[in-house]
Amino acid sequence: MPACRKIEALLLSEPDGALSAAELAEVEAHVAGCESCRRQRILLSEVSAALKNSHRARSVPSASEEWMTLHERIHNERRHSKENRRAARPWLRWGIPALSLGTAAAVACILYLRAPAPTHFPRATIARAEYVQSENAESTLVYVDQESGWLIVWASSPGNEGTAL
Repeated sequence: MPACRKIEALLLSEPDGALSAAELAEVEAHVAGCESCRRQRILLSEVSAALKNSHRARSVPSASEEWMTLHERIHNERRHSKENRRAARPWLRWGIPALSLGTAAAVACILYLRAPAPTHFPRATIARAEYVQSENAESTLVYVDQESGWLIVWASSPGNEGTAL
């Protein structure tokens, strides 16, 4: 059977037409006397023919057409994804400003409600100055209130009892 192993290697190359005339004659002579190698030769030739026929039945698409189709599909997907993102988040356009305004209003309400309300409004004396008679009739009284910082001026003249300026 060492001859069968050599012929099996040659049988694998036969369908491709890679055998020389001497190798082809050797295969023909062996196959005529060996049933096992003859069946293997028939199987290999059938498989080779089936592969060649299946290859012919397949068409190879044009590379430029496929590229244009792919390019158009990518472009459409990008456009649709942008539209979908905008449609999915309409609240972003108005939501963030509204949220900011709502937060500011809530803080203002909390501060207003936490401030103590006055129970009464007391009448406080801010400044007090009394009329003072001086020896000089043309004297002027000037008073500065320490708490409010108000300046009070009282002047009198000989024919006038007192005029506030």
